[in-house]
Amino acid sequence: MDKSTKNFLFIISFFALAIGIYLYRPYGLYFLADDFIHIPESINNLWTQRNSLRPIGNISLHIDYLLSNISAKGYHVTNLLLHLINTFLVFLLGRTLLKKYAENDTDSWFPLIAAGAFFVYPFHSETIFWIIGRSGSLGTLFFLPALILFLQRGKSIFYFIGSLLCFELALLSYESSWVFPLIAIAIVEVNFLKGKKKRETLYVAVVWFVFVLHLFLRGRFTGALFNNYDTGSLLHLSLKSLALNGMRLFARTLLPPFANAQWLIVSLFVAVMFLVALVVKFYRHKQAKPLFVLLTTAWLVSYIPYLSLGIDTHGVEGERYLYMPSVFFCLWLMYVLYKIINKRVQLFFSIVFIAVSFFYLNQSRLYYTKAGNIAKSTIEEVGKLKNKEAIFIENLPQYNNGAIVFRLGFEEAVQWLQPAFHNKCNILSIDSSDVIRNAYYSNKFVVNYSNTKNDFPITQLMLKDKNFKTNYIKTDVHFPSFTRDKHALFVYSDSSLTIFK
Repeated sequence: MDKSTKNFLFIISFFALAIGIYLYRPYGLYFLADDFIHIPESINNLWTQRNSLRPIGNISLHIDYLLSNISAKGYHVTNLLLHLINTFLVFLLGRTLLKKYAENDTDSWFPLIAAGAFFVYPFHSETIFWIIGRSGSLGTLFFLPALILFLQRGKSIFYFIGSLLCFELALLSYESSWVFPLIAIAIVEVNFLKGKKKRETLYVAVVWFVFVLHLFLRGRFTGALFNNYDTGSLLHLSLKSLALNGMRLFARTLLPPFANAQWLIVSLFVAVMFLVALVVKFYRHKQAKPLFVLLTTAWLVSYIPYLSLGIDTHGVEGERYLYMPSVFFCLWLMYVLYKIINKRVQLFFSIVFIAVSFFYLNQSRLYYTKAGNIAKSTIEEVGKLKNKEAIFIENLPQYNNGAIVFRLGFEEAVQWLQPAFHNKCNILSIDSSDVIRNAYYSNKFVVNYSNTKNDFPITQLMLKDKNFKTNYIKTDVHFPSFTRDKHALFVYSDSSLTIFK
């Protein structure tokens, strides 16, 4: 690599890092939704939350609490640090793959550009901007070393043992790591070590043994092999539903959220045609196939844990499911471009990728900043009304363009952050309108006060569904009428909270 290319590459990498750190900055972000449930449970050392076994995440939240207490900034600093470490691991994985499958390309810039693309990749923002979303980055934090060490298993048995230890830590972090045994098979099938086929088969068998043993112990600890929220529903969905969810995950790996489904389909068709053109050109160049096959397999296999969940196609909800797939997508894309396009075009494409990422990542940050403002303002205003016998809430916001606000956790938020407030907060209605993006959407959010609300009867409330089939269910109640002297009323709109008191 000549000196001018190295200098240009350094400049691109620096800007990618600077842009990412600026957009991921912890300032202005807050606790959201499930944060209000899982952080207090982690503080109290509850290890099997919602039938999930993710003690690594629980420990990380407990440590954050010891360091930051109820300041959300410290938790978000941890999320950024995790993402920075994973970016470095993506770089190491790229170099390891080149050394193993393309020995003549060890001076390539491909691993560095792939790592930079991963750092600013805009469609896994939920993992960094939402505290509980860190489960995706924690799983990747141990999954990538497990993969790097497994690729070097031929050097020493200690590499393989280290791979197994990292794999187990990944399993204790997030279910995305469940695909590691499948990728191990792909690695072995792509390139058996000469004369060591039996040993390679043994390696894979041990990986599967560790995985099955983990599932058995998980079932003993949680009472269920799979939880109903994520992987468990894989057993109950039709093949059609799984296929559609897979297509949504694939589409959102390539594209931003779309308010219009037709535009999403058209854009997906264009994106797929572009990828097909890259693959055709790659094969016409008669490039070495093993690394391409391995990256393609790992990319597609990494969707499996999320097939029962799918992803939001009109907002940013569920983007944490793309964190692991984005590792292999960025490696795949940059490797293919590195092989078929000259250096100047490659560097130009990298600049365009970073610029587009900046736009969409900034958009996601605005969604999460506003969601945090809604949550923080609500909890602070509740704390100011200790003299009221009860607070009633209309249109409690569930989402802000996919950024989760109070889908769950409102009651727990008040209990955790306003422990001096002992009165009842009653939800009259919830706002689920974010399913369709508001044409007049604004990133602004303000709190207003009014005294003009008349008294009115209370006949129904939204209560938590204890069976978790939905978040809230409408229930008939016998409750005294709303009275301004005794009660307060919170009414939400897209851009404001109006408090009648």
